[in-house]
Amino acid sequence: MGPKAENLEGLTFGKLTAISYVKRPNGGANWLCSCSCGGQKVVRAKFLKSGSVRSCGCLHAEAVVTHGDSNSSEYRTWDAMKRRCYQPTTKHFEHYGGRGITVCDRWLDSYANFLSDMGRRPSKRHSLDRIDNDGNYELSNCRWTLQKIQIRNRSNAVKFEWGGKMLSQKELSEISGVPFGTLRSRLARGWTLQKAMGKLASNPS
Repeated sequence: MGPKAENLEGLTFGKLTAISYVKRPNGGANWLCSCSCGGQKVVRAKFLKSGSVRSCGCLHAEAVVTHGDSNSSEYRTWDAMKRRCYQPTTKHFEHYGGRGITVCDRWLDSYANFLSDMGRRPSKRHSLDRIDNDGNYELSNCRWTLQKIQIRNRSNAVKFEWGGKMLSQKELSEISGVPFGTLRSRLARGWTLQKAMGKLASNPS
């Protein structure tokens, strides 16, 4: 266990009891926990202490059965989101999990948390959208939107070659100092990338 990690061994959080410390590759602490139902689960320490995760997933399964929400559009959205990110056989996986898009820990094993954070879909015409197409599925980057907004959002993620790299309009905006909206408008009007980038005299490739 790392010198700064709090010792949670033997403590109980909901239906979970911390058994052993598991070091995260990028820092932070996980704990292997046993569940009172007989299952096991590795959970981040902060989610145990905050109460965000209280079981191996059995509470969520019970809640879905109890409340009959497994047939709801929100549940299907949550399930499809995970499949796109973690099941290589799923259609369009290459555009999600295949390029590193993940689901945040709070949502990954808890439909209840997803529903609590996102709320019900405003209408049948709304669907789940990531604000930054290069970002992950998490509360700060997700919203319910109409299809036309999603199409516009995806168009913003088109890559351009600059300096030998394929960069998004957002990245080009940061490099050039040209506001994102201005850069996007210029490119939409047919400006060359060099002209749209403003003061940058030439592509450094």
